[in-house]
Formats: sequence, structure tokens, C-alpha cells
Amino acid sequence: MFESNETNNISAGVPEIFTLLAPDSVTLQIGSTVLRAGQSGVVPVSQSAGSGATGLTFTVGYPADRLNGALVTNVASNISAAILSQSTNALTLSLRTLSGQPLSGPMRLADFGFTAVSNQSSAFVPLIATNLVAANAAAARSLWQNRCGRAVCYRPPTVA
Repeated sequence: MFESNETNNISAGVPEIFTLLAPDSVTLQIGSTVLRAGQSGVVPVSQSAGSGATGLTFTVGYPADRLNGALVTNVASNISAAILSQSTNALTLSLRTLSGQPLSGPMRLADFGFTAVSNQSSAFVPLIATNLVAANAAAARSLWQNRCGRAVCYRPPTVA
């Protein structure tokens, strides 16, 4: 299966980017966003799966001095979400299909929400997915990759 994550724009000199997925593989992608210090925001949590995966468990890490109040929101209608553990700098969650049907093709599963700490300087804040386990009815799968996201937090200059 090929997944394209960019619009084909060869005529403008921009090559298309492809990800090759084996039939039993999963790609987890954490999105990116821009927000002001002190504001709340969300990034999409998406996947591209080969055949068979019915659920994903993973950890999203983030710097506690930049982001807080992590939560999962806007869960897709055919997905159940459970927070397995939470600390000041990481959230481990489980996302499973309600019907037990396998995930297939690109799909937005949920949103990862947080608040940018209000007294910080501008920064590119990494959102790092680790410990991904994709499972089906038979067993856990080990073929996976992740694409980390980021929050761009900015603090406007103070007007004197």
C-alpha cells in the first residue's frame, strides 16, 4: 500500500512523498499546531495501517515546562479511548476500534490536547510518540513507525 502525504505538485518542482507500508504495519502520526503562550490547542493523532490492527497503545511525551493539561478529545466515532497513565510530561493511551474491525488506510483517530504554559518564551515544542504497540485479535504487531509532531508556542512582544 502506498500512502501519499503531500499533494502531487511535480510541475512546481516539489516531489510527492510516499510511505511504503507492509501489510501488517502501522504508522502513527502526531500533528502540529501553532498557539500563543497561555492558550489551549490540539493536534490530530492519525494512523495509516495495513490489514489487521484493531488497536494502538502509545505514549506521547512533551516538555512539562512548555505544555500542561494534556488530554484526549474528539475521538473518532468508531474508536474507544482510554488514558492508561499520565504524568507531568507524558500521556499513555490506548485507542481501539469499537467493533473489533481492523483499522485500514489513513484515519484520524483523536486529538491530543494541551495548554501552552503562559510564562514561556517562544519555542518549537516536540510531541514525541514512543512505545507504540499495534494489536489485532491474534497478537501484538511489531512493524511500526511514528511521525512526531510539535506545538509552536509563541509569546508576542510586550508593547510598552
